[in-house]
Amino acid sequence: SFAADLYTMELAAELEDRLRNGGVLPLFSSDCPAWVKHVEQRFPDYIPNLSACKSPQQMFGAIISNYYTKMFHVKLDDLYTVSAMPCTARKFESKREQMTQKGISDVDAVLTTREFVQFIRLNGIDTHQLEPEIADFPFHVQSSAGKLMGVSGGLTESLVRTFYQRITGKDMSQPRINELRNIKDYKEYHIKIGEFKLGFAVVNTVKQTARIIEELKAGRDDIHFIEVMACPYGCVNGGGQPFAEDMNAIKTRIKFIYDNDEKDPIKTAHKNPAIADLYREFLGTPGGELSKSL
Repeated sequence: SFAADLYTMELAAELEDRLRNGGVLPLFSSDCPAWVKHVEQRFPDYIPNLSACKSPQQMFGAIISNYYTKMFHVKLDDLYTVSAMPCTARKFESKREQMTQKGISDVDAVLTTREFVQFIRLNGIDTHQLEPEIADFPFHVQSSAGKLMGVSGGLTESLVRTFYQRITGKDMSQPRINELRNIKDYKEYHIKIGEFKLGFAVVNTVKQTARIIEELKAGRDDIHFIEVMACPYGCVNGGGQPFAEDMNAIKTRIKFIYDNDEKDPIKTAHKNPAIADLYREFLGTPGGELSKSL
């Protein structure tokens, strides 16, 4: 979720840059590796529309390799990074050539959440007997917006919140976007932010992408950002998740994320103090040269 906040910050900067400087639009989300691969294989003409941002998993790997190692004086050769993800495609993503430095992957191994649960059980760990702990410094704070990215439409909701503040200098009076909080295969949201009249589309499963792609080919130009998640309902129902026996189980996962957003005092990526520290102490600014190179 910390890395999801980082992704949101960089994505908002990229969207503004494309809007102001005549970049390729609409901007396609890049956090779902199955969707990225789908574009590469099925719609290669639209590769320039894909965000240049790595996924949160890969951003985090790069930050750990280049920032955490220096902060705690860890040799890169001694570092081994494992992520636990709701997604099977993350395994492939971590091994992509673009995700390595000098032949070393930023993320060494990926466990699906199903595998992670099996690992816990095999080792006889009773999670109900463990005291809750916050994540380790310096990545110990996450916004509820970062956690929203687990559901279809949540990425766009997180992006709009931070993009609004980036352009206007103010936070949205109502950060909750009801138009994006349903389980439809396709949804749209239109909003005026500063001088920009923007359209956002959210596509649930890659099967549904053919519709919006055909509309773009036909000349549609009122959509500026498109979020696609390959798995129905988003990562809460990812290919690596514990199998949901019925729709109620998926709805329960979704409700948990939305309930958390209502209660969490930090609802936007830009209000995450740990993210602010990372930019102040290391990255500089979202969309800056160091961010781009990493």
